[in-house]
Amino acid sequence: IIPGDIKQGIEIKEFGELNSLVVSGSYPQILALEEFIESIDRSVPVVVIEVMIVDYQRNNTVSSGIEVGVGDEPVQSGGKIYPGFDYRFGSESINRLLESFDGFGALNLGPVTPNFYVNLRLLEDNGIINVKSTPKLSTLNGHEANISIGNTEYYVVEQTNVAGVQNPLPITTRNYQSVQANFTLTIKPIVSGDEQVTLDIDVEQSDFTARISPQAPPGSVSRKFTSMIRVGNEEMVLLGGLEEKGVNDSGSGVPLLSRIPVLKWLFSSRTRSYNKTKLNIFIKPTILY
Repeated sequence: IIPGDIKQGIEIKEFGELNSLVVSGSYPQILALEEFIESIDRSVPVVVIEVMIVDYQRNNTVSSGIEVGVGDEPVQSGGKIYPGFDYRFGSESINRLLESFDGFGALNLGPVTPNFYVNLRLLEDNGIINVKSTPKLSTLNGHEANISIGNTEYYVVEQTNVAGVQNPLPITTRNYQSVQANFTLTIKPIVSGDEQVTLDIDVEQSDFTARISPQAPPGSVSRKFTSMIRVGNEEMVLLGGLEEKGVNDSGSGVPLLSRIPVLKWLFSSRTRSYNKTKLNIFIKPTILY
């Protein structure tokens, strides 16, 4: 870095512990070296980077309808009444209801079989999840910085081996396997003279989802952003985002009658669900001298 005409005739040794140079030689050359070093010696700025991740989830599910069937064995009446209504009527309750209609003209439905049941359902579920995480990290100008935060969950794996020939004996072993969900952020900032910061960003996030069964490993969802942007000092910008909307309307019932606007609630069982998900990533750099 030092021009050859300046360091000619002098001896320079680096003193790294004190961030200094030890110089010996002619006085004019040492003065020229001092002026040159003062002209290029500048404090390297520190960049503090704040990343805000906002994950918003909203869902709504409505289930309603009547189910009538015959089970393998008699059904006991019972279920949930409040909040929400999900009740199963057994044959005894239905027969008592039918007996109460005796004497009303020619209405005579007769008793039902012991395994007969009626299931009446009217439920509504609502859920809102709003998660905000704000990791921060600092680095020198032109140097890469990264942060990684993870979570580990375990699930059981069973293996059965048969030992022995004449008297085989099954041996079951249980092992716990791990799965990870991580948040990884890698940023390299470059500061320009007008306090503009160029950011080379790589964001990767994975989360656990519900298990399909208690013994199964948890599901996972991953998101990844890679970008290069220019941001002013202490300015917050939206790096990227994802918005999802989903509507599911399903049901089963008596043909034709289950399609009539009012009667369909009496001759069918229906489930309608709505979900909305938003993921936004904001970033804000701050320059410190």
